[in-house]
Amino acid sequence: MTKIRINIILILALLALLNWGPQAALAGAPKTDKEQLYSVEQLLKTERLGNAVASPDGRYLALEKLKSLNEAGAYENFSLAHSIANRELWIIDIKSSKKVKVNIPGADSVWAGSWSPDGTQLVLNVFSLKDRTLKIGIWNLKKRHFTKLPGMPELSADITYPFWIPRHVWVDNRTIVYPVLPAGTKPDAIYSQRKQVNHIVESSQKTWKGKEASYDILDSGARLLHDEGKIGHLVRYNIRTNEKSILAKGNFANLYLSPDRKKLMVLTLGPIITPGKGKPYDFQPGGRSTLRNQNALLYFDLQNQEPPNSLTNKLDMVYASVLWSPNSKKVAFMARDVEGAWQDDTGVYIFDVENKNLIRQRADDIDINYRASTVFWLGEDVVVFRPQLSDRLVDHYRHGKDGAPSNLWKVSSDSAPLKVASKIKNPITHLCPQEDRLLAIAGGELWQLNSLKSFEKVTTDNSVALTGFDVDYLHFNKSSVSQCPVGDNALLPFVATKNGKPVHVYLDREQKTYKVVPGPLAKIHLSAISARNPLLLYKTKDQSGSHFTLITKKTNKPENIFSVNQHRQNIRTGEMQSFSYNVPGDQKNKTLTGWILTPPDYQPGRRYPVMAFVYPGRVFGQKMPDKTGSIDNTFYLNGQMFAARGYIVLYPSLPMDTMKRPLNLPEQLADMTNAALDQLIEQGIADPDRLAIMGHSDGGYTTLSILTQTDRFKTAIASGGIYNVTSKYGTFTNRDRRTSRAPHRMFAATLYEASRRFNASPWQAPERYIRNSPLFFADKITTPVMFIHGDVDFVPIQQAEEMFTALYRQRKKARFIRFWGEGHGVFSPANIRQVWREIDRWLDETMGAEDLTTAEQVEGRRDTP
Repeated sequence: MTKIRINIILILALLALLNWGPQAALAGAPKTDKEQLYSVEQLLKTERLGNAVASPDGRYLALEKLKSLNEAGAYENFSLAHSIANRELWIIDIKSSKKVKVNIPGADSVWAGSWSPDGTQLVLNVFSLKDRTLKIGIWNLKKRHFTKLPGMPELSADITYPFWIPRHVWVDNRTIVYPVLPAGTKPDAIYSQRKQVNHIVESSQKTWKGKEASYDILDSGARLLHDEGKIGHLVRYNIRTNEKSILAKGNFANLYLSPDRKKLMVLTLGPIITPGKGKPYDFQPGGRSTLRNQNALLYFDLQNQEPPNSLTNKLDMVYASVLWSPNSKKVAFMARDVEGAWQDDTGVYIFDVENKNLIRQRADDIDINYRASTVFWLGEDVVVFRPQLSDRLVDHYRHGKDGAPSNLWKVSSDSAPLKVASKIKNPITHLCPQEDRLLAIAGGELWQLNSLKSFEKVTTDNSVALTGFDVDYLHFNKSSVSQCPVGDNALLPFVATKNGKPVHVYLDREQKTYKVVPGPLAKIHLSAISARNPLLLYKTKDQSGSHFTLITKKTNKPENIFSVNQHRQNIRTGEMQSFSYNVPGDQKNKTLTGWILTPPDYQPGRRYPVMAFVYPGRVFGQKMPDKTGSIDNTFYLNGQMFAARGYIVLYPSLPMDTMKRPLNLPEQLADMTNAALDQLIEQGIADPDRLAIMGHSDGGYTTLSILTQTDRFKTAIASGGIYNVTSKYGTFTNRDRRTSRAPHRMFAATLYEASRRFNASPWQAPERYIRNSPLFFADKITTPVMFIHGDVDFVPIQQAEEMFTALYRQRKKARFIRFWGEGHGVFSPANIRQVWREIDRWLDETMGAEDLTTAEQVEGRRDTP
């Protein structure tokens, strides 16, 4: 009996050890029930709230629920697993509070487009897992009936990049205009990765059978780039009569309908932009190449149905800048001269619809930059706005007579730019169009600009300082700027500080008072808005789950109307905390802000092992990061998983001052990461002998780059990274390799010459590429490294193979986890479970399970001979 009892005790002890592994021991935290900690299974069953669209009259809301990864059913790539294949759509009648799920036979995923003007019909995107087909059609709200829109073979749905660009417009309640993809093509967001695999199988079978040649040829030199030379259509369709007409042939992107719904501007993809004869293909700072499609603009008169007018034969459009005048008589936009200086020659243009005139405005004096400037209409005048983005752009601003900064100008074709509202003492930081006027934020105050010379302060609440319009629901897309709330009875949403604390507020324009939306700033996001029946819809998060929270003018208080993730109420998670640190040796002794995610049982005064989660160019402020460390983040390397294992998860700011010479990214990234770690050690938070580092994608590159500079880390995990810039430079991505557009993309070449500002090719500056490639300094790496990579990643798996080989040959500890069929990350639930088994095993091997808790223990161990 005694022996049996001892065996039972041993078995229970073993089970406890297997359940916990390093989770409690690493942090010195008390052991708790495993089900209360965030786990892989919790990650896989996490649901999310998607987009929301309010009907024009504000009565109905179309709400999207994103099903969990366990339910998604398609794991070929990020778009399928995390978005396209897992959406449910619900319609809520705000008046009656009724909630109805949209059910369409054969549909596995449904998401919303736009409402008809009368709010009785809704464009739907319908995806079927069985045959990977996408249908787009109209949902009749009263009849609860779905009618597919005609298209051959696939419609150009709202799923191409950027995800949020409008791909269809309602002309009236019965007529819709939408683009159709070229025959034989399907949306890349769904089919790109599967197309790679299918191409390998089909072409290989031809070779194996020996009856048919299986090959293609790539020639240097420019050619048209229309997805293998295929052309699509722009279709106008009458829902009631089923009458369909083709407005134009081409490849179409944005659609811009005039306010009177009688005219349409359409952005099209023209031929590729090429340099002059004998000149090499060039790259510009900012990550753009001359070797890409020209963005052209077509004008359609929808009433008279005249042939379209091409406005920009020699211009390359800034796609997010097109804006109709309030009276629908003119269109303003920004464009660059194709034959001139591609980036520096950005101009403001106005197209007069009645006279069919295209006139460039005089704006050279204000040094317009396509990335920092925006055009707006103020009545019938065009103004150019350039917000202050960074200290580097200060020189681009002009000043008023009283010395106050002015960054808003009226432009015209016959006179120099004119400063607008220069007597406002502070620079304007944000603008929002309101029919024939503009709302502006300056110095934390809200102003209304009625004309070029007439402006007034809207409110006088000194306890609230506005920091911006709440535009999360706009997805940061300038082309959607016209969606800002319109009407004097609207509830205007802002982000602000109240008594020094960051908050979401909304302005009741009748009462002229701000009201605070309760809850932490980072856990509230505006999703939809209506001005006619004033409402604001937020996505909110708390311990009880994720919610769509409604505020109406009638109730004037938040109400949860739709919730998910109630299952996580008993899960204990880590908390985010900010801290500041200085980077030694920086020219300005720059102070940066980092964030840490603490373990659930975090105890101040104890030292914890640290997992530094690095990504270059990511810069944090005092606002808590949205997705970083969030329990709602379903990406497989969620920081909460490490926090549950007893780690402090560090998210350092890593601004890439790539103008620094000589360019040495590994050194810069290591200096900033080390400065953050040193600060945590000084504060008594981090155990200096228990440091780990990891990163995904560019974070994988950062991880290995830092390891070439320091040996302070006990272990490292690198996922989907680039480690040899020289070999990546000319490598085609997997998604392009089997197409004729592969050499035109020059993904990596653009990345390094332009975005990273190498400003030279490998044959022009080989030392620059070598100096910034971790592979060439593999002999300096002493930290054990685990690589994770998918074999169909657009970042070639060969990058991990090269780096692993370099460590393998030197007999340094390295492990290579290869996932077959996975792309840029791990998406299959089975693979996610497996990768965490491997991560746990790796951490046990390389970090150990020693319990180090207090600063005294750390110092004591250092004194031990």
